[in-house]
Amino acid sequence: MKDPNNDSEILKRITGCGKLCSSCTKKDLRWKGRTGKAFSSSECVVAHALAKLGMEYKDHLEMDALCAFNAGSERESDFYLPEYDLYIEIKGAMTHYEYNKLMWLVEESGEKVYVLVDDNEDWNGLHDARLETAAEKKRYVLIKQIKELMALKKGILKADDLVELSKLRLREYVITRSADNIRWSKKIIEQKCDDVELEFG
Repeated sequence: MKDPNNDSEILKRITGCGKLCSSCTKKDLRWKGRTGKAFSSSECVVAHALAKLGMEYKDHLEMDALCAFNAGSERESDFYLPEYDLYIEIKGAMTHYEYNKLMWLVEESGEKVYVLVDDNEDWNGLHDARLETAAEKKRYVLIKQIKELMALKKGILKADDLVELSKLRLREYVITRSADNIRWSKKIIEQKCDDVELEFG
């Protein structure tokens, strides 16, 4: 018997299937935004989740703040929750440029921005040891963030809490990646000594 609280089963109830929307190839089934253009795969899963949670949203609205990382132009948000005056910025792969842009959005734009990551297994820092595959970790991260949106709807969290979570996760992400780089660099040098035999005169 399938566990209804399994991440795959939760996703199935939200999107109609057990897959991550980031791997969905059924473009004809994706929801369309207010402009009539189909959502990206990542946007689609969030739209499904917001609809299931009964949270009103507007998609692809221009933010009032002029983005320093968009040549001084207005930035278009992925989603906006009018009841909470909260923008949702969806991300997958993270580069240094994306990190800097997101930090500017959450700290300098003057707007409330919640960073929601759909397709990055490392977004949550340390994982439950029982999670083995990348797909399991990604599902876990996504479900955790959908639960945070539910907590917002129920009044358990405030919009400011989600903004603060975004700041902390962005900082944690950079620290984690930097630590990985240090570990791998050390390992490359240390491995050269693995086969060295101690010889004493």
